[in-house]
Amino acid sequence: MPTRISLIIRFLFFCMFFSIGAGTITFSILLEPELSTYFRNRQALAQLEAENKRLAELTEKYQMQIDLIHQEPNLLRRLEWVTFGRAYRSGSEDAATVPTFDRSLQETAKAVLEEIDSKPEQAPLPEWFERCIQPRIRLSLFLAGCGLVLITFLFFGSPAESDNSSGRHFN
Repeated sequence: MPTRISLIIRFLFFCMFFSIGAGTITFSILLEPELSTYFRNRQALAQLEAENKRLAELTEKYQMQIDLIHQEPNLLRRLEWVTFGRAYRSGSEDAATVPTFDRSLQETAKAVLEEIDSKPEQAPLPEWFERCIQPRIRLSLFLAGCGLVLITFLFFGSPAESDNSSGRHFN
């Protein structure tokens, strides 16, 4: 006859192994559509938040520059010289022509744009998750979970009934 301690230990083992097996089965089923979408959405959200933060910083910076230009109008003339390579006049002779740009500045801008485009994008899914999504590994996770649940019921299921449970006593 099993003691109360052995029944408690048996119950704890049953709960632990069944939970692990059921969790593995659930994980293998939820891998492809739900969890992969979750990780991709989380990566896209992080990129959007970074871009929003960058835009907010640029907006603040440009607003400070606009306020500075309003306070000091001569600064606008200096910015025209830096931007267009010469002082831009709105007179009749210069109004029809497009201002010339500095070639080295254009080459630097092209180099920066190429560098931005050439940056490798981060993988949207973690490395361990990409391995788990593979069909063979996903199937093996499912089968391992099923095996663990089956073993749990075989070894830690209901205890065997004793022969004396029917009420007949043989002496």
